[in-house]
Amino acid sequence: SKDLRLLVVLDMVDNITVTESAAKYRIHKATILRIRNCWNQYGLLFNPLAGLKGIKRVMCERTVKHLQFLFRQRADWYIFELQEELEAATRKKISIATVWRCLHRIGMTYKQLSHRASERNEAQRAAFLQFIAQFNRNELIFFDEAAWNEKSLERRRGYGLKGMRAV
Repeated sequence: SKDLRLLVVLDMVDNITVTESAAKYRIHKATILRIRNCWNQYGLLFNPLAGLKGIKRVMCERTVKHLQFLFRQRADWYIFELQEELEAATRKKISIATVWRCLHRIGMTYKQLSHRASERNEAQRAAFLQFIAQFNRNELIFFDEAAWNEKSLERRRGYGLKGMRAV
């Protein structure tokens, strides 16, 4: 309370030690020190800067909705591409750190993309499984000729909601 703070400051003026003040008012020494530091630094009983928040967020609710819309279109954005898109939409300078914090705030994480094969056909797959089922497993021989093309233009990482697969 204001009265207690004033008593602590008066004790300081009367050269009463921190330990004696703490015992006298039955509060922690750290609280006594905090009150004294506030008085020495600002000449006030309360910190005038306490409770003031940082600067206003650059990304308003409309910008965040635009960001979510971009992710509904595709998940494999690079962070600098998102920055450019948002700067064009808002006509404001937006840092990469701001975009990153916003992604974190809306629950997006950067993860491995799961790609579905573009040539996948469920009907052909079912027909193949039915055809293969007629053979005994000792009659089958497999060769692995598949290879991953490291120079593919397809992006392997993208953003998705926490706990959800990024597609």
